Amino acid sequence: MKSTAILLALGLALVLPAGAGNRDPSGQARPKRSPQQVFKKKDRDGDGFLSRAEFTARTKDAAKAEASFTRKDKNSDGKLSLAEFRGKRGAKGQADKPGKGRKKAKAANAKAARKAKAASKAKARRRNR
Repeated sequence: MKSTAILLALGLALVLPAGAGNRDPSGQARPKRSPQQVFKKKDRDGDGFLSRAEFTARTKDAAKAEASFTRKDKNSDGKLSLAEFRGKRGAKGQADKPGKGRKKAKAANAKAARKAKAASKAKARRRNR
């Protein structure tokens, strides 16, 4: 019984091409759409923002879509701009996310702290003279 299932799975793996789910009916690979294209397609009313309903429409998992919408909506206005949708730094609150911006800010803060410490040591040395 187990061997039959294994042979069937191996046979299907050989017959079905890799990435078959990413192909159109003619067998051609579908090009990946850019975030702007996805945003424009989801923006049904054409106002330049995605409402919660537009964002979650035609999704497989509504709960995940809702959570994703809430996470992306940085200014909590109930709609996503293209910048929020793409997750770009220009959207409000993006500096709080881990990444290069946060690392640069940490480095700048550490450098400022070292400078302040050096300045206070120099001042203490001058006082002790």
